[in-house]
Amino acid sequence: MLRQSQLSRPLSAAIIGILTALLPFAAHAQEGPAVNLHKWSGKINVPDPVAISVAPNGDVYVSATTRRKVADLDIREHRDWIPDDVALDSVEAKREFLKRELAPGKLRQPRGGLADHNKDGSIDWKDLTVHTERIYQLRDTNGDGTADRITVFAEGFNTEVTGIAAGVLYHDGWVYATIAPDLWRLKDTDGDGVADLREVVAHGFGLHIAYAGHDMHGPRLGPDGRIYWSIGDKGVNVTSKEGKKFYYPHQGAVLRVEPDGRNFEVFAHGLRNVQETAFDQWGNLFGVDNDADMKGEKERVVHIVEGSDSGWRCGHQYMSSGKSRWMRENLWKPAHAGQPLHLLPPIALSHNGPAGFLWEPGTALDDNLRGKFFLSQFPSGDISALTLEPTGASFKLTGDSLLTRGIMAIGMAWHPDGSIFFADWDGGYPLDEKGGVWQINTAKNSTDKTRQKVHDLLRNGFSKTTPDALISLLAHADQRVRIEAQLELVKRQQWSQLQTIAFDRKTSELARVHAIWGLGIGLRLHDLKAEPLLPLLSDSSDHIRAQTAKILGDAPASLKGDEAAKLIPLLSDQDAPTRLQTAIALGKFKFPGAIEPLIEFAHRDASDPVLRHAASYSLAGCAQPQQLTNLSKHASLSVRASALLALWHQRSPEITIFLRDQDTAIIDEAARSIHDDQGIPAALPALAALSDRVSSLSLMTQRRALNAAFILGGKENAQRLITAALNPNLSKEIRLEAWNYLASWTNPPRLDLVDGTARDLSKRNTEGASETVASQVDALLALKDAELKTAGILALVNLKVPVSVSVLQVIINDRSSPGQVRAEALNLLADQHADAPEVDTTLKDIWSGKEVPVEIKTAAITIIATKRPDTFPDRLARILQYEKNTGLQQQALALAKTVPQPVQAAIAPTIEEWMTRLNSGSAHPALQLDLLETAEFYAATAPSIQKQLTLYEAARPAPAIGASGIPVLPSPKELLHGGDIQRGRDIVSNHLAANCIACHIAESTTGSNVGPTLVGIGKLHTREYLLDSLLQPAATIAPGFGTVSLTLKDGTSTAGTLLEETSQELKIRTGDGKTQTFDKTNITFQTPPISIMPPMLGILTKREIRDVVEYLASLQKPKK
Repeated sequence: MLRQSQLSRPLSAAIIGILTALLPFAAHAQEGPAVNLHKWSGKINVPDPVAISVAPNGDVYVSATTRRKVADLDIREHRDWIPDDVALDSVEAKREFLKRELAPGKLRQPRGGLADHNKDGSIDWKDLTVHTERIYQLRDTNGDGTADRITVFAEGFNTEVTGIAAGVLYHDGWVYATIAPDLWRLKDTDGDGVADLREVVAHGFGLHIAYAGHDMHGPRLGPDGRIYWSIGDKGVNVTSKEGKKFYYPHQGAVLRVEPDGRNFEVFAHGLRNVQETAFDQWGNLFGVDNDADMKGEKERVVHIVEGSDSGWRCGHQYMSSGKSRWMRENLWKPAHAGQPLHLLPPIALSHNGPAGFLWEPGTALDDNLRGKFFLSQFPSGDISALTLEPTGASFKLTGDSLLTRGIMAIGMAWHPDGSIFFADWDGGYPLDEKGGVWQINTAKNSTDKTRQKVHDLLRNGFSKTTPDALISLLAHADQRVRIEAQLELVKRQQWSQLQTIAFDRKTSELARVHAIWGLGIGLRLHDLKAEPLLPLLSDSSDHIRAQTAKILGDAPASLKGDEAAKLIPLLSDQDAPTRLQTAIALGKFKFPGAIEPLIEFAHRDASDPVLRHAASYSLAGCAQPQQLTNLSKHASLSVRASALLALWHQRSPEITIFLRDQDTAIIDEAARSIHDDQGIPAALPALAALSDRVSSLSLMTQRRALNAAFILGGKENAQRLITAALNPNLSKEIRLEAWNYLASWTNPPRLDLVDGTARDLSKRNTEGASETVASQVDALLALKDAELKTAGILALVNLKVPVSVSVLQVIINDRSSPGQVRAEALNLLADQHADAPEVDTTLKDIWSGKEVPVEIKTAAITIIATKRPDTFPDRLARILQYEKNTGLQQQALALAKTVPQPVQAAIAPTIEEWMTRLNSGSAHPALQLDLLETAEFYAATAPSIQKQLTLYEAARPAPAIGASGIPVLPSPKELLHGGDIQRGRDIVSNHLAANCIACHIAESTTGSNVGPTLVGIGKLHTREYLLDSLLQPAATIAPGFGTVSLTLKDGTSTAGTLLEETSQELKIRTGDGKTQTFDKTNITFQTPPISIMPPMLGILTKREIRDVVEYLASLQKPKK
């Protein structure tokens, strides 16, 4: 029986699970076995590599990018496109958008990486077709252990919608490459190292511009013979070769397909950006998902279960941490009470920048690493070994140790000899046309006989191996050998031999499981009959029962009629993974006879998030909506939750019945299901109607009910919002949101205020709001809370609700009211009564009054600039001369660029006077940037102002040489002072393009340790140092954060993190975590230290840089 507090899992287990998962992983990280690193690519440069795969004969395939950010654009460099980009839902829509926004002649200047790449004099969409992605083949032709040949295996991937080549896999003579919008397969038929056959396996990926790096990644051969791969949150809209539609346009996913392109499926979704995945020996799939760079959030180890939803949508990315439901509702955290019921939560939190991911196959590396998962982390250069152990239907993280560090590993792959090969990006985030391939080996086992035998088996292939030998290899210690033997038996259609092994209880469990997977391929592709396999469902082995259920579910056409009923007893199996696979299989059979057993299964097991997913997934396949709504009165909360989620899977409007449930958790989940993402539009009126009893709802459902009212529009829903805005029993937060909806009523935002979904509300009914709010003006103006009153007045302004002059003057003159309330009243006065004499009287009183709040003065100068521009020149001069608030002075200077042309002539003498003061050093430092920007605006028509600008520029100091030997340009002193601390804090925490907390910790434990901590940095360094670090990060790199590569006189090479350098020696931390000191006379070549941080000017404006400097300088509290 399930109680409310058990909805995520039994309470004690939930507490234990989340506390374990939230433990700082660094605290229990231990050093792994000693490893050797060898630059396998040697002197060969592999430009900007991303992913890697090693063929059985040792040939290495590397996918490499030239398009990242220059042709496959990054939305952070085109932020005005964000609402349109979030709305895109197909490759063709993306193509049309790019051709429209980048039509010839529309863009005048380069922006970010976008420039006139084809040199035709126009920056347009054709410039997106210049750079091509490439697949390289590398070979060691002389067998010395280092590559000596590189060829361009394939190129020509360069349409305007082409992504980056972020994944590559060699399998059975073909090279698979993930290059959105396509999964390709390529073949070299003549052995010259160049592909001469190419086919599109699947099409319809990468629908959004989104973040660079959120691409298709990591193709892997599954133990079931299918190709699995992942895509970041650029989305999926695919029509399979069989004509089936898969529409997941706003989320990342794991995908699978038969090697020839048949039977495409979305295996799991709701991921953000899992770059590579890995299977364990029993076919369980795992990955590590990247975080959203939001304050307090972390990366996540995920158990990827078929049909599951991990909760991420691309619209979350563009909401601040405090507004995003990803953060508000803790979707990112491991399982805990109160979590959304549809969600499959992560196993544990993990390391920054997860990239490559492998599972140790059984004989690789060192005996001490058996069964470990290996995770590379970009850009820190760490590679960790993770231990995952089963618990119930899922897993827990029980070990996390450091394998190696210091080299920027991205994609990883196993070499047939049991070593790890990885792509080395070799630099910061920007493209630099450099890179390499490295090999990780363990000193102890690099010549191990077992590894050598595995190497020989994989290198020689299995086409000439006898059937008996292949059968024996199904029990081999190495997963790679087992899979290749299994697939060779399938290729020969040795069904009877596979069936014999599957039923042989005396042989290895692993051999039997691989035989079952082989038979599963026969069921899917070769019309093999399933009936002879049904006795395996009652086998004594948990793994045999589970995998048999799985392969049957993967081939629902293989069973006839009621044969699916043979699976039903396994719903009460003692083994949780068996129950999981059985429920999922029954859902795919769509077997109505399973409904009652599934209800019992849900009642018993749906406290576990994984099994709850299985129950709802299966009920969605087996039951009709009416059968599910009949369960709304079921006594079991678990059953009601599963039925509700099944209706969500079906997108059925009948789900509204669960809004009447007595349990808050059920109501909340129904509200989520109806509202979030595409939701269930037909059910929105029922959700909006919940606003009539909003006080009884949870905060998250209050928010969705009010937003539903806003989305639908109309007088009735406007009344619901004003009622909520004035309801003293609601939280201030919700009341402010209600006012915000009313203020936005006639100009709704493109991106939803609750979940960031792109919504087109242009055709909704906007009537009724103005009249409704007008009827409550007295109640609004009587509000005591300043924020609520300000928000209400803003709604009056936007809705153009008439308010008398006398009433507004009372508010403006009320010194007991907060400045912001009075300022909004002043704005309303000027907006509604622009020609009234009271406006001029009020403005005069403001400037002659004493202790007038700066908010009012700021509003007043803005009104003067827009509605009384003839009086602006005199007021500007007085503000610069007499006002003490630099923020007000900065605002006045900015407004000087907005007044009509005739007024500007009267302003020019004031600007010239203050530029003269600036050059003489008598202007306030906080006004330098503002004076310069205004002077640059006026210089074109005022030569005397241009002269002052020239004098200022001539006085700048000459460049110097920094500690890293890199020329350092002088710090623009106009960026040192005058910033805003709060704006700077917001930039560091939330700016999409700057992405500061992806690498730094600022004020708390939130953020990342990839870069130096910013805690107390204002006490440690001058403003000049802070500014230099932002503008030229490569010039002065903090110790322990720059990477270097060295070539020694004996021809060996090494790389690592630069710790210290003098004129005689150099000290680095190498990939094995050890510190090594090198005599400089023994170094023949050394790369300059590389900072992964890009220069911020261009990513941030000058004003934003100034704000960040002000904020960083305020961080005076030292690090504990």
